[in-house]
Amino acid sequence: MRERNTGINIRVTESEKKTITENAGRCNLTVSEYLRKLAMEHEPKELPKREIYEEMVSLDRKFRRLLSELVPSEDAALQEKYIHELQELRDIMNRIWLLLMANYDVKKAGKKGVSSDGND
Repeated sequence: MRERNTGINIRVTESEKKTITENAGRCNLTVSEYLRKLAMEHEPKELPKREIYEEMVSLDRKFRRLLSELVPSEDAALQEKYIHELQELRDIMNRIWLLLMANYDVKKAGKKGVSSDGND
């Protein structure tokens, strides 16, 4: 038997309903779960966008591959390969930065990207 069998009806505008539904969806919760968590003084956190997750997986794979291949070498071709791989990592980091900044209304910061020296 279902434990939750008592309903609470609230009135909202169409705009409020849309916002609540969107917020619940971003948290991967039903509207009931979302509102219940809010009412119980626990603010549900928005899940990261799928693109952010995919970029992080890509970054993790690339780091793992580089670490497994990392050996001291005087070979110019190998050094060039690592320079190329590290540039790809920087590009991934820039894409992650842009995806994260898409959650905020900070257009300047979204265009800035990740600097090579780590000073944004």
